[in-house]
Amino acid sequence: MQKRGQVTLFIILGVVLIVIFGLVYYLSGYKTTKTAKTQAQVAGNSDAKEIVKAYAENCIRNAAENALFDKIGLQGGYLDPNEISSNIVPPKTRFLEKDVPYYLEATCNQYCREVRCIPPPQDCEETGVSCCPTCTCIQHMCSWNYNIKLPHISNLIAVSHPYCNNVCDGCGNCQCIGGISYTYTLQDISEGLAGISAALTNHIKTEFQNCFNTDIFKVGGISVVKKQGSVINSQVSINEEDISIEVNYPIIIKQGTIEASIESFKVNLPIRLKALYEGAKEFIQNIQENYDTPVLEKLPYHLNNDCQIYNKNQLTGIYIKNSDFNQKEIVQFMDYSNVDLKPISYPRAFIFQFAVKNVDLMCSCPPNSDDTSCNNQNT
Repeated sequence: MQKRGQVTLFIILGVVLIVIFGLVYYLSGYKTTKTAKTQAQVAGNSDAKEIVKAYAENCIRNAAENALFDKIGLQGGYLDPNEISSNIVPPKTRFLEKDVPYYLEATCNQYCREVRCIPPPQDCEETGVSCCPTCTCIQHMCSWNYNIKLPHISNLIAVSHPYCNNVCDGCGNCQCIGGISYTYTLQDISEGLAGISAALTNHIKTEFQNCFNTDIFKVGGISVVKKQGSVINSQVSINEEDISIEVNYPIIIKQGTIEASIESFKVNLPIRLKALYEGAKEFIQNIQENYDTPVLEKLPYHLNNDCQIYNKNQLTGIYIKNSDFNQKEIVQFMDYSNVDLKPISYPRAFIFQFAVKNVDLMCSCPPNSDDTSCNNQNT
């Protein structure tokens, strides 16, 4: 009887142990399953955040690149050269059906520098001919006056260049009639870059709102909601070697029971707009160094003397093109540094172009070349 009682006790104890082990195993399995499920939800939420982020950044990148490559670069810094800015519409020409603004217009103020007078014949009174000397201008000159119109720039400092126009009457009485031509010094381009940046900022803000459609995420079970009271703002910085863009657009992303948030989106583009705009400013300044020449229809400017000034990275070419009106007046700065660049590359060079009027542009500056002759001229 005692032996049977012991056996029964062992049986009960064994059953209890089995129940305990079973409960532990069940709870352990439940916890593992729940942890795995939570991790899957977190991973899914992380994927959702990256999907939304990538889509938003693509909207920003497309808006900026289209504006830079197809408008700002090809239209001399203007998104729209026909839009009134500070009540000034820039004078412009056309190239491949694009409006290209004139950055500089040269005008010849013709004057007589030197006069030669021939005395009358000694017997003028006896013969009845005029006894006044015959005076003729033997050196006609151009004092070049410049009209400068760089986009968004008003901080030009005028430099006066007086000239003396010798005018004689019919009796050899000559006098100097003074005139003044002007060249202009550009202190810096920060004002111009600020104007381009402001225009690009507004453009990206508008295009981002048109592009970023939150409804498309619903197909994947992702909810994207703008934070209450938030306002969309964008900011563009035109740096030495690139352009950085930030769009502040606070949103909440939900997928299942998990949510995440994003405050802003940032994009960086390897486009050297500042360097090319600086080169354009130097180009305009160098043309103005010639302000007194013999009378010419157009002011001559040889690029080959200044190629190294413009091609600072050895990857920038400067070319001259004919406008749609067959005038050799389009100046192209072509930067090849963004071609095959990693991680972002472009299939074509970034072009920044503008026009100059009444200037005889000669030669070109191909990149990666020490050839400064005019054999490489493009027209």
